[in-house]
Amino acid sequence: MTDEESISILNKLVPKPLDLAEMLRNCPSNESVEKKSSMSKPSGCPFMNGSVPPKPMRSNSVNKKFPEWQTSISVASEPVVYNDYLQLDKILNAQFPESTKYGHPAHDEHLFIIVHQTYELWFKQIMFELDSIRDLLAKPVVDERRLLVIVQRLQRINLIWKLLNDQITVLETMAPTDF
Repeated sequence: MTDEESISILNKLVPKPLDLAEMLRNCPSNESVEKKSSMSKPSGCPFMNGSVPPKPMRSNSVNKKFPEWQTSISVASEPVVYNDYLQLDKILNAQFPESTKYGHPAHDEHLFIIVHQTYELWFKQIMFELDSIRDLLAKPVVDERRLLVIVQRLQRINLIWKLLNDQITVLETMAPTDF
């Protein structure tokens, strides 16, 4: 789920400001509670006021009110080629086993390099998420709607940590002498 979708869902959950006069008009009296509870008329409850939830923002639109929540990569004006966008040539050609320099290539060294490079990329993502959370909390007044985005990013960090922990099992397939 993107941050924009999270914000949209949260905006649907945030109640409108309370209108005390409207609440009193719609408040059931003690003797007619049972009658009115079966009616389809909206109650004075700010969460169930019969209003239509706001339409979600288009997934490729830029959030102008809260640009730091923008997560869509579809704002590019031209088509993006997958290999170029991810710079796969750089990533996939960044493994240089030391053992090949000495004429004795070690098969598991490639695995060791890949796993550790992956760790470093995930650490970089964790730092990216933490920096964005810090920026969201750095405002003098923190808007409640930012909390859902912050929680979502913290949950993402937690999942990354679990993934990092699970990667150890891949390394455990190596013999201790191959470290």
